[in-house]
Amino acid sequence: MTQLERVYKTIHDNSIVLDTFPLPCAVSISHMDDDGNCYIAIDREQIKTSAEEEERLWHEMGHCKTGSFYCQYTMHECRGRLEARATKWAIRKRIPIGLLRRTIDACKPHNDYELAEELGLTVGFVREALAYYTETLGLCVKHVE
Repeated sequence: MTQLERVYKTIHDNSIVLDTFPLPCAVSISHMDDDGNCYIAIDREQIKTSAEEEERLWHEMGHCKTGSFYCQYTMHECRGRLEARATKWAIRKRIPIGLLRRTIDACKPHNDYELAEELGLTVGFVREALAYYTETLGLCVKHVE
């Protein structure tokens, strides 16, 4: 099973409705209705790689699993916290610390690009994960940019 298939299965197993269609103002969105049902929409036309699609889906599922939703009237500072909460959830689910450590050990010496390639993710997401684990767990990684 590929990582992208894994995220689709996880979405299905969590009873989250997933749909694909053009989104004029976003690449992906998530929503929870009044009954607590979660929905994710993604615009595949704006997605360039399977890694990007996977990351977006993990992130949107992070909104669903943490209840980190907001509307157009939510203050900017609050939006940032809710986005960060969804991203942290996605990082913990897609790149658990053990996997990250094993991959770093396997890639020595490495740079962020090699690490991202090994994990099948974008460099941006890997850098977010490195920053998150460094901040929360004191992960110490010597690498070159």
